[in-house]
Amino acid sequence: MHISELSTPALTIDLEVLERNLGAMAELCAKQGVGLRPHTKTHKTPEVARRQLERGAIGLTVAKVGEAEVMAGAGFDDILVAYPIFGAEKLRRLADIALTRRVLLSLDSEATAQELSRAAASRGATVGVLVEFDVGVHRCGLEPGPACAELGRKIEQLPGLRLQGLMTYFGNVWGTAEERRAQAAQVAPRVAKALAAFREAHLPTE
Repeated sequence: MHISELSTPALTIDLEVLERNLGAMAELCAKQGVGLRPHTKTHKTPEVARRQLERGAIGLTVAKVGEAEVMAGAGFDDILVAYPIFGAEKLRRLADIALTRRVLLSLDSEATAQELSRAAASRGATVGVLVEFDVGVHRCGLEPGPACAELGRKIEQLPGLRLQGLMTYFGNVWGTAEERRAQAAQVAPRVAKALAAFREAHLPTE
């Protein structure tokens, strides 16, 4: 079939470009000594996720419980839900995934942590948790510092949860390389403040 014969709208992928991009990202992260956990919202495709993991990704990131269910159903492990989840029903579904897969949730609310704890403990599951802090996006997350450590200590006391560290999201990075470096320098002190608070409280920083 020729591309001109496809009914639109249609998703097409240039496999050569895809493979080149996957390799370039894996190489960049390896050179910097950082783990890559790609966000599947970009492609929403288990096959692309598989290729990313084959190139060294440490796990996957999703935005919703439904996306986590798809990736878990495709056999993938170590899935981070990187957006706050609200509602007992969704938290129960997340706990169900944790029965057979390693799953993480970023959160900034004690109430959410307590609800997730109830769902996980009642199933005999364990859900990993990252405390989310804000670096200036003002979308989600606690103020860096003592508030992060306080929530972290409370999470450590909740059954069915395993505190694994911190998470933040700086979605305002754009522009030239020089501009991006300047933007990163602006948020670095906030990251350091959150990290210091966790370390002073002897909390994990995976």
